[in-house]
Amino acid sequence: MPFIAKSAAPVAPAPAARHWTFDRAALGGLTSFVAPPGYLLSEGLFEALARQGRPVTWVRLGPEDHDPATFVRSLVAAVQRRRPGFGRDLAAAPAGPGPAGGADRSARLAAALATALPAPASLVVEHAHHLAGPSGAGGPAVALLGRLLDGLLDDDRACIVTSDRGLPAGALPARGAIIGPDDLRLGPGAATELLGREAPGLPPAAARRVAALCRGAAADLLAVCGAAAALG
Repeated sequence: MPFIAKSAAPVAPAPAARHWTFDRAALGGLTSFVAPPGYLLSEGLFEALARQGRPVTWVRLGPEDHDPATFVRSLVAAVQRRRPGFGRDLAAAPAGPGPAGGADRSARLAAALATALPAPASLVVEHAHHLAGPSGAGGPAVALLGRLLDGLLDDDRACIVTSDRGLPAGALPARGAIIGPDDLRLGPGAATELLGREAPGLPPAAARRVAALCRGAAADLLAVCGAAAALG
C-alpha cells in the first residue's frame, strides 16, 4: 500500500488559511483540534509551524488506521520521509497491548519516535477520529496514539491532533489544549472581509448570504470563493 499521500504535508499556504489558534499550537505542547470538516485549513497550520521553525512530520489517517498495525505503518512511513530507515523492525508488527509483546513494541516505538523527532520538531496527526473506528468507541490504535504523544511532550516539541469528532475520554495525554469549532469560526466581519478579498466580484447581498450559510467555516468560505472565480 502506498503511503506517500498520507505523509505529505499541505502546500500552497495563503493568508486566508492563517488563524491565531494555529500560531498558539505552533508554540509547543499538545493541541487537539476537534471540529467538523470545513473549519480547519491545514495549510495554515503547516505555515504556522514553519514560521516557528519546527520541522514538520505529517500523518494523514484514513479508516484503515483503526487497525493498530496499519497505523504504525502509516506513522513509520511519515517519519521515514525525514529519517530514512526509521522503524523498519517495528513497521510490520502490531503495536497494541496483547500477549505477543505488543506493549513492549509500543514502548520501543515511542522511544524511537522521540529520538527521530528531536526538539523543536513537530508531529501532526490529521483525521485522528479514524483511530477510534466508525463508532468512536476507541480501541488499541487510539490508545497507542496517546502513549506515543506522551513520550514527545517532555521536550520542546509541538504535537497536534486534528479530529472531526471528539476522541474517547482519556485517549490523549491530559496536558494539552482543545480547540473547537467556536474557536475556529470566523465572525461575520472576518467572513465578509475574506469574501471581499478572495471573491471581490461577489455582490454584497450574495456575500452576506454566503457568510450566513457557511457559519464561519473558513474552508467552506474559500470553496465558495473558488466557485465564484471559476463560474462568475
